[in-house]
Amino acid sequence: MAKRRDGWSLTSYIIHSEAMRVSEERFQKERDRRISELRAADDRALQIKATGDEKARQIKEQGDEKALILAREIQTYKDMIHNGILDQLKDERGQYATKDELAAAMDKIGALVSPLTTSRDQSVGGANSRNSQRNLYMVIIPGLIIAAITLIGAIIAIAYSVKVR
Repeated sequence: MAKRRDGWSLTSYIIHSEAMRVSEERFQKERDRRISELRAADDRALQIKATGDEKARQIKEQGDEKALILAREIQTYKDMIHNGILDQLKDERGQYATKDELAAAMDKIGALVSPLTTSRDQSVGGANSRNSQRNLYMVIIPGLIIAAITLIGAIIAIAYSVKVR
C-alpha cells in the first residue's frame, strides 16, 4: 500500500479507527455505568428522604395530638376553676345585705332612736326634771341594749363570712 504524505496509510487509518471505536465503546460503557450508579444513589437518597419525611410527619402528628390533649386538659381545668368561682359567688350572694335590707334596718334604728330624741326634747323643755330623767333612762337603756345586740350580730355575720372564704 502506498504511503500518503501526511503519514497515514489505509491500514494505519483502519487500525486507528478500530482503536478509537473500542475506546469510544469503553468510554460509553463507563459513562453508562456511572450514570446508573448515580441514578441508584439518587433513588436511595430519595427513598431515605421519603422514609425520613414519613418519620418526621409521624413525629409531628404525635406532637400535634399531644398538644391537643394538653390544650383540652388545660381548658377543662380552667372551666372547673371558673365554675368553682361562679358557685362561690352564687353562694356568697345571700350573705351580704342588699340596699333594700339596709334601708329597712336604718328605718328600724330610726324608729328606736325617735323616742330617745322625743324624750330628750321634752326633758330639755322641762317641767319635772326628775321624772323626765327617769323616763329618759327607761327609753335610753333598752335602746342601747338593742343597739348592742344589733352590733354584736353584725360582727358575728362579718366574722362568719370571712371564715367561710
